[in-house]
Amino acid sequence: EESNSSASEFVDSLHGELLSIGETRVYFAESGPLGPARQGQRLHFQRLFSGEYGTDYVLDQRTMAHSHSQMGIEPGWLLGLYARYVDYLAEVAGRAFKDDPGAALKIVRAGVKLAFLDAHKEIDELMRVLLERHKALLEAQELINGRNRELARLNDARDRFLSAVSHELKTPLTSLLVFADVL
Repeated sequence: EESNSSASEFVDSLHGELLSIGETRVYFAESGPLGPARQGQRLHFQRLFSGEYGTDYVLDQRTMAHSHSQMGIEPGWLLGLYARYVDYLAEVAGRAFKDDPGAALKIVRAGVKLAFLDAHKEIDELMRVLLERHKALLEAQELINGRNRELARLNDARDRFLSAVSHELKTPLTSLLVFADVL
């Protein structure tokens, strides 16, 4: 129950901060309701606070990392968010274990490890997206280069055609001009 309450409190606080930032406010305004994102993050943090770090947690984190990369959130901003998460976790652990600082410290240490794991997943996803974009740009560049080569070939053919037509027309026209001058 404490993990559900803490997760909800943290996500509500986080979304207040997200909506105060222009880029994320615009993203959420364009992508629809904030509810699904809030619910997904609430589930993620419930798992985080409850100590469940299995396959579902990793898949959750990957989905969130993908969403963050789609939003165009910069890595530095995300690292600041993880620092905020660790600060919040320290507050929650301090309240929950005020009589046992050693237990609170263990929880915060575990949270720091998870923040590093999450940040690693975020950076991996960002790198994957950047590599995909780079590959798409290289493919587009190759397409443009191919079309430029085709245009150069067509331009050459046009120049040869105009040169040939010009030569073929010039000879009879010159004769006609000479004949016209004679008349």
